Amino acid sequence: MNKFIYVFLFLASVAHSQIIELPYTFHNGWGDSECKGFGGLDFGHPPPESSWAKMEIETRGAPDGFSVQREDTDIIQFVWQNYTNGKISKDAFVSFMEAWNIDTLSDNLSREFIRCYVHIALKKESDSTYLYVVDTNNDLDFSDESIKVAQIHDYRKIDDLYKENKIQFTYETVTGDKIEKREGYILIFESSGKFKEYMPYMYAFPHHCTSYLTHNGKEYKLDFQFSGGARLQAENEVDVVNPITKSSIKKDESIIFDNHGYRILGVNPSKQVLILDKYEINANAPLAQKGFFAPEIAGVEFSSGDSLKLSDYRGKHVLLYVWGTWCQPCYGSLPKLAALNDSISEEELQIFSAQFNSNPEALPSIIEEHNIHWPQLLNTQCTTNLQADYVKRGVPFSCLIDPDGKIVEVNVHGGDDLVGRIRGLMAGED
Repeated sequence: MNKFIYVFLFLASVAHSQIIELPYTFHNGWGDSECKGFGGLDFGHPPPESSWAKMEIETRGAPDGFSVQREDTDIIQFVWQNYTNGKISKDAFVSFMEAWNIDTLSDNLSREFIRCYVHIALKKESDSTYLYVVDTNNDLDFSDESIKVAQIHDYRKIDDLYKENKIQFTYETVTGDKIEKREGYILIFESSGKFKEYMPYMYAFPHHCTSYLTHNGKEYKLDFQFSGGARLQAENEVDVVNPITKSSIKKDESIIFDNHGYRILGVNPSKQVLILDKYEINANAPLAQKGFFAPEIAGVEFSSGDSLKLSDYRGKHVLLYVWGTWCQPCYGSLPKLAALNDSISEEELQIFSAQFNSNPEALPSIIEEHNIHWPQLLNTQCTTNLQADYVKRGVPFSCLIDPDGKIVEVNVHGGDDLVGRIRGLMAGED
C-alpha cells in the first residue's frame, strides 16, 4: 500500500483535527519518570569519507590510550549548523532528515556553531576496569578534567547509581531567538551482559520535561523526555508518559480518552512547546498501541513455507515479537522468549515473530542456536507495512495481544521474569 493511500485511510478514520501547542518546562534529573533509557558508546570512529567524519571536532589533552567520543545534546542543531556552514552537502543533510523521519524543522535553529554536545574520552583498562573522562566545561580540552572509573550498569539500582555518579557539564542550546548556556547531567556506565560485546559503555542525559493537557475540564500532567534520555533536545524523538495508561508513547502515537485521541507530533524546542494533534478516533481502527486492535500481519512462515496470518491465532493470547537478524539488541530477548515458549502451552499463548529486513540465509543457524520453536514470518504484508504499523522506532518491538485481537501491552520483552510478567498480563493482574 502506498503512502498516499495510507494517509487517506488515516484521515478518513478521524475528523475535526486540531493542532495544540502545550508549553513545557525543562528539568535536569529523571524526576518521577519511569523511563531511564541509555544510549551506547564505543571506541569506533566513522570512515574518513563519511559525513560524520566531516563533522568531527578536534579536542586536546585526552590521557594516553583514551578514545574520544562526542555525544550530541541536540543532534538536529548539530547537523544543521554543519550543513549551513558547508561542512556537509545538501544531499547528506537531506538523507539525515529522511532517515530521522523529519518533515520540517523549527524556525529558530542557529546557523552559528554552538556547543550542543559533550565529549567523553574512554579507555578499557582491563576486563573489570573501564575508565572515562568528561569534558565538563566543554572547552574541548581534557587536561583539566579527572579520570573516573565506570560503574557497571544495573537498572535495579539506577536511582542510587544516578545520585553517586552523575556528572554536571556545560552545553549550549537555542531557545527562541537566542543561544543559552545550560548545565546538564551525564551518566556513564560500563555495560553488562551480552550488550558489552558491541556497546562497552552506556550513557544518558538524565532529564525530564513537564507539560499539562486539559481534556473535558480535567488537567492531566504530561512528563516526557527526549530520545529516552539520549538527547537533551529533539524535535521528533520524544517519550511521553501516557497519563491514562502510565506507559511510554512516542511520536505518532496517541493518548486516548474515549473517542478522542491526542497524537504526539513532536516538539518545537526553540518555542518550548509540545505539539499534539487532537482528533476524533475510531476505537476499532487497527493501531499498534495498548487498547487497540493489532494491525494484521501476513506472510510466509520461514521453516514450513506456509502462508500465515497473525489473525490465524484469534481465540488465544499472542506475543508478537518483531526483530531482525542484523539487530544485536534483539538477540538479548531470544533466550527469554525460548524459556517462555517452553513454560506456557500453545493453547494459552502463541509466540509469533515477524522478521524486519532480515537475512533469510542467516536464519537456520540462528533458529537452531537460540532454540526458536515458534513461527518466523518473512515477506510480510500489513495493514500498511511492517515499519509503518509496528516499528516506526526500530526493533525489537513486542506486544501481547488478547484472544479478541486487542493489544494488552507493548514492549513486554524486557525484564528478568518474562514468564511471570506475561502470566500476570494474561490474567489481567499487571
